[in-house]
Amino acid sequence: MSPNDVKEFDFDVRKINWNKFIEEQHLGARKYLWGSKSTDFAAGRRKIARLRIANYLLIGSTVGSSLFLSYKGFNLLTHKEPKIETKLD
Repeated sequence: MSPNDVKEFDFDVRKINWNKFIEEQHLGARKYLWGSKSTDFAAGRRKIARLRIANYLLIGSTVGSSLFLSYKGFNLLTHKEPKIETKLD
């Protein structure tokens, strides 16, 4: 752009909040191209929040189970049986 255009239009892509821009474009496309209602957006966000919580619970239980099984396996491998002495007279 020429310096004259820069003064006249004052456009800088570094000033754009790209996350908000993409979100607004997506919501606009859903509303005007596919005819979704705004109540569908709230329900979708709630569903995503529930799925995110379920995902964290699944990951947490998987990690917890793995740690527990590793601990039990390590103890099983390193456990030494006590010697029992029997006197046969």
